[in-house]
Amino acid sequence: DYGYTRRDIEMLAKESADSFLDFVNAFYDSVLRKANKKIWAEKTPGNIFCFNAFSDMLPNAKLVHIVRHPQDCIASLTNRGMPHYQACVTYLLNTAHGLQYEGMKNLYVLKYEELVTEPEKSLIALFKYLDVDFETQVLEPDQEVEGTDYMEGWRYRESDSIASGSKGRFKALPITEQ
Repeated sequence: DYGYTRRDIEMLAKESADSFLDFVNAFYDSVLRKANKKIWAEKTPGNIFCFNAFSDMLPNAKLVHIVRHPQDCIASLTNRGMPHYQACVTYLLNTAHGLQYEGMKNLYVLKYEELVTEPEKSLIALFKYLDVDFETQVLEPDQEVEGTDYMEGWRYRESDSIASGSKGRFKALPITEQ
C-alpha cells in the first residue's frame, strides 16, 4: 500500500496517458517525496518475468536477483501454505527464467545464504553496486515498522535483524514433504 486510492491511480493514469513510463515515474516520485527518500525498490519475486521490460523502459535501473537454495526456497513456500508440488514448480519456473539474465550489465545476483550468514559483507557489496553509501545502521532492526510484519510460515518478523534461521529450513519439513 503506497497510500494511493483507486481515484488517485485513475488520475495518475489519465495524466500519464501518453506513456507508461510517465505513469511509473509519477507514481514513484510521489511515493519518494512522501517518504523523503531518493531511491525506490520493489521486491516482488514475479518481477523476474519483467526484467527485460524494466531494463528497456528504465535503462538506468539496477536490478537485483536474489537466489536461494532450492530446498529452502521450496520449504519456505510450503510453510506459507503453498502445496509442495506448486512450490517446486514455482521455484523451477522462476529460477529458470532468471538464469537467462546472467551477464546482464545492470543485474546483480545476490545469494540469499550469503546474505543471511554474512549480512554486512553482502550488503556492502550490494550497496556498492547500487552506488549507495553503506551505513551499519541498516543492519539494525527497524523499530518503527507499522502494521503486522509477521507471517507464521516465515517464523520471523520482517523488522528483525538479518539472521540465518531460515537456512536449512527444508530439514524441518515433515518427512512426507521432503
